Amino acid sequence: MASGVPPQIWVYIPNQTTLLNILLSALFWGIIQMVVAIVLFNSQTDHLEYSKRKPKKMSKFEVLDTKNRFTSLIHGIMCICFSYYDVTYIKLPYGSPNHPIQTLLITLSLGYFIYDLIAMAYYGVFDICLLIHHGITCCGYYLSLCFSASGSEIMAGVYVSEISNPFMHIWVICRNLGYKHTMLNSISQYLYILLYIYYRLFKGIYVVWNCFTCQNGNHPIIKALSVMLAIQSYFFIYKMANMCCNKLNSSRHANKKRGNSVSDSSEETTGKKEGIMCWAGCGNGVE
Repeated sequence: MASGVPPQIWVYIPNQTTLLNILLSALFWGIIQMVVAIVLFNSQTDHLEYSKRKPKKMSKFEVLDTKNRFTSLIHGIMCICFSYYDVTYIKLPYGSPNHPIQTLLITLSLGYFIYDLIAMAYYGVFDICLLIHHGITCCGYYLSLCFSASGSEIMAGVYVSEISNPFMHIWVICRNLGYKHTMLNSISQYLYILLYIYYRLFKGIYVVWNCFTCQNGNHPIIKALSVMLAIQSYFFIYKMANMCCNKLNSSRHANKKRGNSVSDSSEETTGKKEGIMCWAGCGNGVE
């Protein structure tokens, strides 16, 4: 598909078909969420308790959050597949008219973010950072559909931003279900942090730079939105770095305290075999 220059007169209201597709997309994700709730959760219980195989009783917030995250996990995997195909095989220049696959993913993702905003407000799990992120993202998707252009840079941004999200959702889902101390939870947590930092810190700046310097030109709002998302990503990376440092310091403090406890216990039980075996068994239980 040949590239072209975006229209000089920008259109800010899409046609009726595009608006209908956006509404249908939001409805589609609402249906996905209901299917997830029916299949994975016992909807007949008044207190929204997870199935009998649960390792712990979940709070209402955890159940609602988990339901929503399963839907988000499906959306994230879909975005990774579509955007990877776009940046690998379609590879249109930035600022080009939208490819049909780009239009499809942008429409589905815009519908998802509209659904997610409504779901978070309904469930009472609203977060100001997510509100800002969703608002910026919806604006970018909407303008791309209005202009029928800038799909290439949006697909690149989707790939960079979504590549880490499935691991985040798996991490939180494991925590909500009571699998916090499992290998799956730990692997998901570390993969999420590593992928987030690598793609958003190093790959993201490349996408923003190309968005500004593309020959076909981009609407100033599209450029501004890309910068805003990059700034938000850097803010979250800063928070991640603080979290990792605090966790490392806490782990060192706990190990030091445990070592002192072991030393004191060993002195008190010197020459007493039964006491040593009893202390070792209790220590293994704590671990």
